[in-house]
Amino acid sequence: RDRAIRIINNRCHGVRLVLDNTSGIVTGALITNNVIDIGGCLLACSAGGITNSIISNNICAYTENTRTIINISGTSIFDHNVIENNIVCAMSSRAPARFIYVGDNIASFTCNIIKGNEINYTQKEAILGVPVSANNVITNNVFKNVGIDNSQTAALRFAHAVDNMIISDNTIEIVSSAANCHIRIQGVLTNSVITN
Repeated sequence: RDRAIRIINNRCHGVRLVLDNTSGIVTGALITNNVIDIGGCLLACSAGGITNSIISNNICAYTENTRTIINISGTSIFDHNVIENNIVCAMSSRAPARFIYVGDNIASFTCNIIKGNEINYTQKEAILGVPVSANNVITNNVFKNVGIDNSQTAALRFAHAVDNMIISDNTIEIVSSAANCHIRIQGVLTNSVITN
């Protein structure tokens, strides 16, 4: 395990990624107070995972359209993390694909808190969680200008079963012409609270 990584107070101009985890589990990381300017993303994890970490107070500006700010794919785990007070500022011609993507082969997606983030412009959903999701909290975020490529049906989408989820007090503005709801859960929903 990679423990106690600190990525603090950096300005990254034109870089692809601030943290690219391709093996091992990163635990106890603190990624905070960074400015990612023109083209970059905050983190990607394609193997191993990220646990018990804080990702906060970062600014991501004008990310390329194909990139996702936090991209969890492969066979990673993404558990017990706090993602808070981050800002994604963009414009219609230069906006990230998504704020958070958690892919379909993820071993575990549980006990994360996503709160107080301000996301302005995404090409697709602001958050897409493909695996089974449990014990996650998404609250007090602002998601504006979501879905500008006009292909998405919801701002927050979960493709499988969701258990013990709290989604509350978010401000959501989806602009996709295909949209018919703010939150879409495609699997079984149990023991959860979802309010706007």
